[in-house]
Amino acid sequence: MPRRSLLRSVLFGLALAVFVGGAAQASHYRLPIKDRPIVNADELRALAGQGIGTTLALFQRTAKLADRKELAAKSGIPMERLTELACQVDLLRVIGVGPSMMRLLQLAGVRHAGDLAAAGADDLLTRLEAANAAQKVADVLPRVEIVADWIGKAKALPSLLEGVQ
Repeated sequence: MPRRSLLRSVLFGLALAVFVGGAAQASHYRLPIKDRPIVNADELRALAGQGIGTTLALFQRTAKLADRKELAAKSGIPMERLTELACQVDLLRVIGVGPSMMRLLQLAGVRHAGDLAAAGADDLLTRLEAANAAQKVADVLPRVEIVADWIGKAKALPSLLEGVQ
């Protein structure tokens, strides 16, 4: 193999590795999420009509306040509901947080990744236990070390969600 071809192959492989590796930043799912749907059938159709078929695409179209307003106008989904969905998919950016834990975190008062970043692991685990006792979202709760890991990962994420407290 000539040197240039080898160099191109190596550079292409590195670029591909960086691209694929960079994309693995979060837990994202196709809509609807089978076990824990976050949108109803009407919302799913409205989002699909706007080219949104994954939680990543939903986050990209709802993270900024202006984009949420535009999507509300085009989709017919109320702004308040889109803000709720934006918070949910923001939590899914945290590696290790799936749909069930996202739901449980929200029941425990954690609206989005910023709230998770500000939480204390022991206190949050206590709130998760209380929320799960009331709602029975999860069969198994995370250990405090896992909760602390989620908090650390949330702290490392850039704050991209606009217009929420």
